Amino acid sequence: MKQILNNNILLWILFILILNPLVANSSIKNNGINKNLENKFGCQLPQNIGVTTNNKIPFKQWITSFKSDALANGISDETIIAAFKNVYPIQKVIDLDRRQQEYSVTFSKYLTNSISAKRIKRGKSMLKKYRTLLKNIKEKYGVQPQILVSLWAMESNFGRNMGNFFTINTL
Repeated sequence: MKQILNNNILLWILFILILNPLVANSSIKNNGINKNLENKFGCQLPQNIGVTTNNKIPFKQWITSFKSDALANGISDETIIAAFKNVYPIQKVIDLDRRQQEYSVTFSKYLTNSISAKRIKRGKSMLKKYRTLLKNIKEKYGVQPQILVSLWAMESNFGRNMGNFFTINTL
């Protein structure tokens, strides 16, 4: 079980590292929301948030491009081969993704629904518990611990909601 958890954490870190430059360099303004979030989370957030996606890229072309980005970011061939073994698009995942509340409610409502005092408290606890690992990741890849823990909270409720699909097929 611990090995599965470690593999899932490593997979998320891989995707975060590849997406991090996209988020940091995005061009969608956040209308001053950062200050409020900085106060809640105690960390500095990027001045621009949002990622532009192109859903018209064929799946095989996306995989080729993603693998190339992973290699360019120091991910080994062995890891990429293992991660992408038996990867294929799943229509149910696509349908579920398109129904996420991020796309159907305002940003303010989304934050209200998604961020609670309990989740913030647990996030702070996880920052402390995994301080050494998060520090090492920050030093090696430049990803802030608060960003990793925030994504962990939002995407899986700290590993409590892992879903029923192979991680890479869901991306």
